[in-house]
Amino acid sequence: MNTQLKSHSRELVSEAISPASLRELIDACPYPVAKVDRAWNITYSNVAATEVLFARESPIGKNYSACFPAQEHEPPSQSRYHPAMDEKTAVEFTTFLTAPLNLWMSISVRPVSDGIVIFFRDITLERQTFDALIKAEHLSSLGRLTAAIAHEIRNPLEAVTNLLYLAQQSREMDDLKDYLHSAERELGRASSIVSETLRFNRNSVSSLVSCDSLVREVLLLQREHLLNARIQTDTRSLRSAQVLCKEGEIRQILSNLVANAIDAMSPAGGRLVIRTRNTTRKAMQGTVITVADTGIGMSHYTLARSFDPFFTTKNDQGNGLGLWISRELAGRHGGVLKAKSSQRAGQSGSVFQLFLPTHPADPRRSSVETPI
Repeated sequence: MNTQLKSHSRELVSEAISPASLRELIDACPYPVAKVDRAWNITYSNVAATEVLFARESPIGKNYSACFPAQEHEPPSQSRYHPAMDEKTAVEFTTFLTAPLNLWMSISVRPVSDGIVIFFRDITLERQTFDALIKAEHLSSLGRLTAAIAHEIRNPLEAVTNLLYLAQQSREMDDLKDYLHSAERELGRASSIVSETLRFNRNSVSSLVSCDSLVREVLLLQREHLLNARIQTDTRSLRSAQVLCKEGEIRQILSNLVANAIDAMSPAGGRLVIRTRNTTRKAMQGTVITVADTGIGMSHYTLARSFDPFFTTKNDQGNGLGLWISRELAGRHGGVLKAKSSQRAGQSGSVFQLFLPTHPADPRRSSVETPI
């Protein structure tokens, strides 16, 4: 009886994985699938791949690089596929397929005995939705700064008005020079605030940026909020290096973290500690920015969900996107954002650590977005 059952099981397995059944199964898959041999020639393309990626023309026998000439900036053997093809290591990454496709794809590469199998998933709509949420959160962050910025600009302008009045009434040249010098300094302060506001709202390309300067800029824009909330700031840099990043996106992360810290310490006040230091994470050199507050802290439940989209403890005052978007932006840079918190009496508060690599990781192994 057992022999008959085993024989029947083998027949079922054999039928389930027969070439014809397997081809039928993969052709029915709604996601593009392609197989590439060790000479980098395409040996299989399912129906979805042929229709979506190859304009309904069979790619069989064509070189994989030749099928995506606009994307391939280096031979495939030296690109993202190298670990899967030569080291038998699975690879996953996100990339943008340029014209005529104009699609964002999540790509999984799996090694097989005679090459690799590539699975594609169209995430264009997801990316567009996420980018829209980033813009919305960016505008929301900028809106939260508007009142403080207006107050910051009004103060030096009022000071300039008073100083000019005193200068008009003064008959002593030395006093006149002092008044005009002070007025010039106040105007410089207002100009600096306006410049930093414009920088905050500008989408930037990747460049080498000092993390210390980003921290100073964010604190300058949040200065009025910090004063009104009776929060003391403590900043320290321990040999912080420059990092290659989109400074507008990193500034948005820091602004979210500082704004959350202010909310956590209001109205009782407290202490905001920001540290930048060089470090190494998983063989990657980089800078870690620590933002710590002495606020009310988060419960275990809140901490566990703090990076979930649309999760908020601020009721109508928050949309629950700030930390989620901040973590996603950190991931885009090959970085990591993590948190810990405590509600113990006398030791309450939260600590967020943002790690940013000094330079992008090896593109063969990184999940940072680059063309395939």
